[in-house]
Amino acid sequence: MKKFLLILLILLFPQAYGFEDYIIISESSIESLIWDNDEILSASPLITIDNKNTIILTPKNIGKTTLSIGTEDGIKNITVEISENKTIISNTEGLTSFPLDLPQPTPKLREEN
Repeated sequence: MKKFLLILLILLFPQAYGFEDYIIISESSIESLIWDNDEILSASPLITIDNKNTIILTPKNIGKTTLSIGTEDGIKNITVEISENKTIISNTEGLTSFPLDLPQPTPKLREEN
Protein backbone atom coordinates (compact mmCIF):
# COMPACT_ATOMS: atom_id res chain seq x y z
CA MET A 1 0.00 0.00 0.00
CA LYS A 2 2.86 2.39 0.82
CA LYS A 3 4.49 1.77 -2.57
CA PHE A 4 1.20 2.42 -4.33
CA LEU A 5 0.76 5.70 -2.46
CA LEU A 6 4.32 6.76 -3.28
CA ILE A 7 3.85 6.02 -6.98
CA LEU A 8 0.55 7.89 -6.98
CA LEU A 9 2.16 10.95 -5.40
CA ILE A 10 5.00 10.93 -7.93
CA LEU A 11 2.52 10.71 -10.79
CA LEU A 12 0.31 13.48 -9.41
CA PHE A 13 3.16 15.89 -8.54
CA PRO A 14 5.90 15.30 -11.12
CA GLN A 15 7.33 18.84 -11.01
CA ALA A 16 10.93 18.99 -9.96
CA TYR A 17 13.16 21.88 -10.91
CA GLY A 18 16.86 22.44 -10.52
CA PHE A 19 17.41 26.14 -9.87
CA GLU A 20 20.79 27.87 -10.07
CA ASP A 21 22.15 29.83 -7.14
CA TYR A 22 23.48 33.28 -8.03
CA ILE A 23 26.11 35.58 -6.58
CA ILE A 24 25.58 39.33 -6.64
CA ILE A 25 28.51 41.62 -5.97
CA SER A 26 28.02 45.26 -5.07
CA GLU A 27 30.54 48.04 -5.55
CA SER A 28 29.85 49.28 -2.01
CA SER A 29 29.15 47.58 1.33
CA ILE A 30 25.75 45.97 1.80
CA GLU A 31 23.82 47.16 4.85
CA SER A 32 20.40 45.51 4.39
CA LEU A 33 18.45 43.02 2.26
CA ILE A 34 14.68 42.87 1.80
CA TRP A 35 12.76 40.69 -0.67
CA ASP A 36 9.04 40.40 -1.34
CA ASN A 37 8.34 36.68 -1.24
CA ASP A 38 10.11 34.05 0.92
CA GLU A 39 8.54 31.21 -1.07
CA ILE A 40 10.25 32.30 -4.31
CA LEU A 41 13.69 33.49 -3.19
CA SER A 42 16.15 33.44 -0.33
CA ALA A 43 19.02 35.92 -0.09
CA SER A 44 21.87 36.02 2.36
CA PRO A 45 24.92 38.25 2.57
CA LEU A 46 28.32 36.61 2.48
CA ILE A 47 30.39 38.46 5.05
CA THR A 48 34.11 37.92 5.46
CA ILE A 49 36.72 39.90 7.37
CA ASP A 50 37.47 42.35 4.58
CA ASN A 51 34.46 41.91 2.29
CA LYS A 52 30.87 42.95 2.96
CA ASN A 53 29.60 43.35 -0.59
CA THR A 54 28.52 39.86 -1.72
CA ILE A 55 25.04 38.28 -1.71
CA ILE A 56 24.09 34.67 -2.41
CA LEU A 57 20.65 34.25 -4.02
CA THR A 58 18.93 30.88 -3.67
CA PRO A 59 15.83 30.45 -5.86
CA LYS A 60 13.17 28.25 -4.25
CA ASN A 61 10.21 28.32 -6.60
CA ILE A 62 9.00 29.67 -9.95
CA GLY A 63 7.89 33.29 -9.82
CA LYS A 64 8.93 36.92 -9.85
CA THR A 65 10.06 39.02 -6.89
CA THR A 66 11.88 42.23 -6.06
CA LEU A 67 15.06 42.33 -4.01
CA SER A 68 15.96 45.61 -2.30
CA ILE A 69 19.62 46.02 -1.42
CA GLY A 70 20.57 48.78 0.99
CA THR A 71 24.14 49.98 0.39
CA GLU A 72 26.25 52.96 1.39
CA ASP A 73 25.20 54.58 -1.91
CA GLY A 74 21.46 54.11 -1.31
CA ILE A 75 18.82 51.47 -2.02
CA LYS A 76 19.04 49.42 -5.21
CA ASN A 77 15.97 47.46 -6.34
CA ILE A 78 16.51 44.51 -8.64
CA THR A 79 13.94 42.21 -10.20
CA VAL A 80 14.46 38.45 -10.04
CA GLU A 81 12.37 36.25 -12.32
CA ILE A 82 12.69 32.49 -11.86
CA SER A 83 11.40 30.13 -14.54
CA GLU A 84 11.68 26.38 -15.03
CA ASN A 85 15.02 26.52 -16.79
CA LYS A 86 16.68 29.86 -15.99
CA THR A 87 16.83 32.81 -13.63
CA ILE A 88 16.72 36.37 -14.97
CA ILE A 89 18.09 39.19 -12.84
CA SER A 90 17.36 42.70 -14.14
CA ASN A 91 17.94 46.31 -13.04
CA THR A 92 21.44 45.47 -11.81
CA GLU A 93 22.94 48.94 -12.21
CA GLY A 94 26.09 49.07 -10.08
CA LEU A 95 25.86 45.34 -9.32
CA THR A 96 27.48 42.30 -10.92
CA SER A 97 25.63 38.97 -10.99
CA PHE A 98 26.66 35.54 -12.16
CA PRO A 99 25.50 31.97 -11.53
CA LEU A 100 27.26 30.05 -8.79
CA ASP A 101 26.78 26.70 -10.54
CA LEU A 102 28.60 27.39 -13.80
CA PRO A 103 29.31 24.20 -15.69
CA GLN A 104 32.96 23.26 -15.87
CA PRO A 105 34.47 22.98 -19.33
CA THR A 106 35.05 19.44 -20.47
CA PRO A 107 38.71 18.63 -21.01
CA LYS A 108 39.83 17.75 -24.49
CA LEU A 109 41.28 14.29 -24.71
CA ARG A 110 44.31 13.76 -26.86
CA GLU A 111 43.72 11.45 -29.74
CA GLU A 112 46.26 8.69 -30.10
CA ASN A 113 47.27 7.78 -33.63
